[in-house]
Amino acid sequence: MIAFRDRMARGRSRTGWLDSRHSFSFADYHDPTQMGFRALRVINEDRVIPGAGFPSHRHRDMDILTTCCRARSSTRTALATAPSFGPARCSA
Repeated sequence: MIAFRDRMARGRSRTGWLDSRHSFSFADYHDPTQMGFRALRVINEDRVIPGAGFPSHRHRDMDILTTCCRARSSTRTALATAPSFGPARCSA
């Protein structure tokens, strides 16, 4: 069953450049009742300060979808750097 879960009820982690909300157990947030939905394991809402971002890191056996609410963003993979994108666009 799919149930509404208020944004403020989700897990949260913050660093100097990142404010992240976790729908399912992720990083230091663990909730045994929120471990994922079927094959879906992560839904994070990440707010990144301008000019900052995640250091290079691997993603194994998963697909990543990035959307941008405001401003512009870009992604980099082991194969290439994608062009930047803005609101109403996504990078997969």
